[in-house]
Amino acid sequence: MMKKLLAITILMTLFVPIVASAGQITLLDTNDLSWETTPEGVAFAALQGDRFTESYQALVRLPAGTVIPPHVKTTNMYGVMLQGEMKHYAHGEDPDTASKIGVGSFYGIPAV
Repeated sequence: MMKKLLAITILMTLFVPIVASAGQITLLDTNDLSWETTPEGVAFAALQGDRFTESYQALVRLPAGTVIPPHVKTTNMYGVMLQGEMKHYAHGEDPDTASKIGVGSFYGIPAV
């Protein structure tokens, strides 16, 4: 009975319209994205803010096989894998035993 109730609740939430004013919604078509590529081949498409001067949101594309040297983050970083696979591990951890994440996976990296 509980499983049925949960399934019905989830289905109902899918059909309930979400009301928001035009000022709350941001829609970006893939054709609206402006990709900038670094000399290392990492590409950024800004969604909000400027990555050099403030907190920002962006789509990030890493070439296959990219290895980024250990570094720290000055702000929390969160992401969802849209394509490919990635290993992310803390300085001093063994990359060969690090967990691999794939499409649909979430990751969070705390500021130091």
